[in-house]
Amino acid sequence: MKRLWRRWFTGVGALEFEAGIRASISLLVPLLILLGLGRLDLSVYASFGAFTSLYGRSEPYRLRFQTLTVAALSLLAIISVATLLSAYDAPIWVLGVALALVVAFGIAMSEIMGWIPRGSIFFVFALLVIANVPIEPQDVPQALLVAASSAAFSVLIGMSGWVLRKIAPRPARAVFRPLHRRPKRALAPVKERTYWYLALVNVIGVVGAWLLALASGIGHPYWAAVAVAAIMPTLASLTGYRRMFHRFFGTAAGVLVAAALFLWEPSPLTLIIFIVLAQLGAELFVARHYGTALLFITPLALGASNLGPRDPWGPLLVDRVIETGIGAAVAIVIVFVSRRVVNREKPAATA
Repeated sequence: MKRLWRRWFTGVGALEFEAGIRASISLLVPLLILLGLGRLDLSVYASFGAFTSLYGRSEPYRLRFQTLTVAALSLLAIISVATLLSAYDAPIWVLGVALALVVAFGIAMSEIMGWIPRGSIFFVFALLVIANVPIEPQDVPQALLVAASSAAFSVLIGMSGWVLRKIAPRPARAVFRPLHRRPKRALAPVKERTYWYLALVNVIGVVGAWLLALASGIGHPYWAAVAVAAIMPTLASLTGYRRMFHRFFGTAAGVLVAAALFLWEPSPLTLIIFIVLAQLGAELFVARHYGTALLFITPLALGASNLGPRDPWGPLLVDRVIETGIGAAVAIVIVFVSRRVVNREKPAATA
């Protein structure tokens, strides 16, 4: 047990705690404000706006400001589209087209900006969850205002370390670790043939998993799409299989954690506390061990997406496991085929 504990926490350092605290504050403050106003029906918009804080980890502040600003604007654009699709009862094929475009957009921006986390997972999650939340057209402006305010607050919190590093007494500055990650901003990656192939495979995988879950009649088909989007950034390497294994079994274990937290119907304040603590745990472990991180990511995703609607927890938990299984099955095929094609292309490219 001691060896397992040491393995989990080895490599979790000051930068991980900084990132976790930033992400937790970015989520906690908007949710508490909405709770105080009695408007937790708008919490889903605040939660997805706060996902801005997940970008820019370990980047110097000039680069981080660029990262956070572009991530915030991208999320707000997708939240706006999803809200309008819900408000005006868009047909399912329109949502499918929007999903394909969002996947392609997320993959392209990830490559151009050098983002971590890579891929389109948060964009896919935001689109499909928010498009599933009923809203009247007259309520759209306030929903988007909440999302924009949450995203802007996340940018400020993301940049707060710059101020802390400036004003901290010299002895205390030893606590802060160097910000070593310097992503390259370039269009070159999206001009390569392999990129276009992988982008197409991402679209087919995510949309295909969503359609399969939709056809099965399960109540929350977006979990299948999210599962594939989480695996796709590594689809051309052996780590894709490992990530898929972690995704399914980590999610299954995370659902048990969520059941222990949510099935007794905690109060809104208690639920917010659970969500924020899960956000902290996810940020501590996501770069170290994906399977462990899913013990926190799963209750975080379930809680944040259901804080406003408050659907029955039992069916929601069951749907999460089944649809993650659908996503994993789709990903098995996608990863296998993609690795064979990409590996065959490499010799041709170097010939």
